[in-house]
Amino acid sequence: MGRLLGTGHPARWIVLVSGALALAHWFGLLVAARTLESQSLSLRAIVLASALSFAWLCAGLIFTDRPDRGRALLTRALDHPRAPAFVFAGLAAMWIVVALVMIPWNDERSNIDAARYLAQHGIAAYLRDLATVNDWLGPHHPPFLPLVYGAIFGAFGFHLAAGRVFAVACSLATAIVVYRWISARHGRRLALTTLALMPSLPVALFSGTAGILDAPFWLLFTLALVAFDRFLQTGSRRDAVVVAVWTAVACMARYNAVLLPPVYLAIVAIVPVYRPFARRAATWIVVFTPALLVLPWIAYSAATGTLAVQATRIASFALTAFVPDGGAFYLRQYMLPLVPFMVGFFNLPLWVNGAIRSWRDPSGALGRLPVVAVCAYAALLAFTLPNPRYLLAIGALLAFVAAREVLDIEEREGRGLHALVYVLGWAALHVAVVLQQTSAGFVYLFY
Repeated sequence: MGRLLGTGHPARWIVLVSGALALAHWFGLLVAARTLESQSLSLRAIVLASALSFAWLCAGLIFTDRPDRGRALLTRALDHPRAPAFVFAGLAAMWIVVALVMIPWNDERSNIDAARYLAQHGIAAYLRDLATVNDWLGPHHPPFLPLVYGAIFGAFGFHLAAGRVFAVACSLATAIVVYRWISARHGRRLALTTLALMPSLPVALFSGTAGILDAPFWLLFTLALVAFDRFLQTGSRRDAVVVAVWTAVACMARYNAVLLPPVYLAIVAIVPVYRPFARRAATWIVVFTPALLVLPWIAYSAATGTLAVQATRIASFALTAFVPDGGAFYLRQYMLPLVPFMVGFFNLPLWVNGAIRSWRDPSGALGRLPVVAVCAYAALLAFTLPNPRYLLAIGALLAFVAAREVLDIEEREGRGLHALVYVLGWAALHVAVVLQQTSAGFVYLFY
């Protein structure tokens, strides 16, 4: 039994558990296809995906059972002088391919509609009428990113390609920020492994490519967290102001950023080495200054009536899971089928083990910040609107904790590449099924 479960062999254990989760996901979709009125994939696609997943699982178990194959390949690959170029080129290629074949999102159409209004009526009218410009975009979102998209569409034509090029650029910029941050704090190997694992989260490919608010918000959210990490290293008021500014810009890009100050407080409260920051004035600059910086928009939107519309609509999202009429139904019928596709449940063993190893980081802080940030943000999100694409904001942190486990497997067993390749394989299968099924009209997952 020990040999079957891979006890003492982390790579085999990861392949086995991740494969079992992938198969369980397809079985769940098979049940959903017979019980839900919508969001059902074709039976043929589910059966084919299940068979391919089972074959991939068997191949993984057979390969990792051979003691003379695949040792230390990941270490050699990561130490190659051109490894960063290869990783970034791979990320760019995947985002471009998805951008070329993915069908339009609802929110992409909303961005184009808003851009047309901006071009026809000007920025003053756009800000005044934001709540009524579009049925979805205006009543839920602040104006900054729609204005950016409006400028892009106005300059390059109201074509979906312009928005997707901008989104891919933002995703690549996020990857650069993450690479520089993790390289400086943890070394190049962990930074490259983190980037290599980003495609294991399908949401990073779908939302990171679509011409919607997610990719640029991912960049701003990451910049704010990186700035906060720097503030925790220096404690200076100057760095505190930088954090506050990035947080305020993120709030003007998407209201999800209001969760950042509670995340900051959670990090300070939970990570022992950072607890003295709770008594520093600079920390409260980080927490409260963003609200002051956003105050002009609040005042202006209140005067134009936008605030009342947005506050009403956004308040209706609070505790969505507990609202039977509309809320709980929306989650059960639309959101829950999205979660495994967008996040990738097959990553779970890497996340759990990686989080444990990060929490036990000998430094006492370096690995704990991402773990606390992920848990705090996900918990807060669960009580508002747990749309899985909103988890893209912490996508780099999820890839980070997974990378910790992959490198631990490499160090202990020399087979980190096995875990990385097999998780990426299941992600690629999920992405391919989504792209095929949506283009064929069987299902629509791009809410």
